[in-house]
Amino acid sequence: MENTNTSLGEPNLKNIQSLVSNKIDNKEIYKLADSIGSNDVETINTDLRLENIQAARRVFLPSSLYGTSLSPNKNFIVDIETFGGSDLDFFSTDEQGIIKNSLNAPSTKVRVADAKKTDKKIIMIFGGSTIMGIGSRMPNLTIPALVESILRLEHNIDAVCINRGIIGFTSIENLNLLLTSSLNFQPDEVIFYDGWNCVSNFAANKANRSETTTHLCPPMLGGMSYRHYEHDKVLLDQFRIWPQTRRLLWLFLNKSLQSMSSIIQFNFFQRLMNSLLAHDPTVNQKWTIELFEKLASSDTKIIAEEAAFDYLRIHDLAEAFCSQQKIGFSTFLQPCLSWGSKPLTQQEQIFHEDGASFNELNQKFHQTLLGSLQFNKFRDLSNCFGKVKEQCYVDNGHLNPTGNFHVAKKIATHIASNGN
Repeated sequence: MENTNTSLGEPNLKNIQSLVSNKIDNKEIYKLADSIGSNDVETINTDLRLENIQAARRVFLPSSLYGTSLSPNKNFIVDIETFGGSDLDFFSTDEQGIIKNSLNAPSTKVRVADAKKTDKKIIMIFGGSTIMGIGSRMPNLTIPALVESILRLEHNIDAVCINRGIIGFTSIENLNLLLTSSLNFQPDEVIFYDGWNCVSNFAANKANRSETTTHLCPPMLGGMSYRHYEHDKVLLDQFRIWPQTRRLLWLFLNKSLQSMSSIIQFNFFQRLMNSLLAHDPTVNQKWTIELFEKLASSDTKIIAEEAAFDYLRIHDLAEAFCSQQKIGFSTFLQPCLSWGSKPLTQQEQIFHEDGASFNELNQKFHQTLLGSLQFNKFRDLSNCFGKVKEQCYVDNGHLNPTGNFHVAKKIATHIASNGN
């Protein structure tokens, strides 16, 4: 597995297929971290202690515009149980906070400058955590990295594929990112790969727009996602004594338990500590439960249809903008277990059942898209895994390297067939 650290080894497609089909051991991830100095690598997991939350905030920066942005020049490991069990994912960002396609890759700025000198195509791929690389394990196994390799090896196209994926992003954040910071790279092609995050965010937004706004609750405005709502709520509570006092008390408790955990090295105490901290309303975001309770009591069909129409409009705007700038634009509806046709493995069946509360909403969203004439411009990847028996998912929507490979092949084929 030496090739997994920085490259794909010998330049042929079979090598890539072999790499993505191998189970990458967590020891390989730690070995990669050690190679650059483990003290320089942030590790983020589900632990609710203050040190872990602060580590996450050093990587995933709050943003009033995007909800979340990535910190520049960071190497970090993500170990989140809901994102693939005990498996680890390794990431590296450049000086602009853009995910790199390999640990030793030059910065995006350098790669783009080289592309312009050598007449390589510049392709920007926007998306959420799946494009960013949750489930990918290694930087060179993300979808953008694989698209770049497959274009070169299978289609003889030299291109620079820029990973503009950020965890939690919907098509609205993708559009904001495109409009505000991405055109500096002067891309030849823009690709939106999204849909899964859009359903829950857009539907929750629609369901909560009818709620009466009070001085204690900020309004859920059009275009807002969970992170935007959280930002407004924090600002609204900024000068209220009780929320700030409660926050201070929980911070003090968290810090105290963190200090105790360094002394009491028992798993029982660690579990007890996390169980207690789970009641911290400033950590577990109880307001998200309220958002989804409102969604659960809404008419699923109507909410799904409204969310789908918003989704289509946003992509129309992105396409119109790219057209005006003479930039190619393509959009791919990502596969997920709720609307896919994959023959499920036993583990994927469990993932599908765990997401049962959202399956109906997701399916009605997809059905609405299929019934729209606008959707003819989309590339629907719902059936991307129709004949793939191997496991491709690490939960209801995130993909493992095998899933990434099949998606990347579809995207690369589309780019090649369009002469891009």
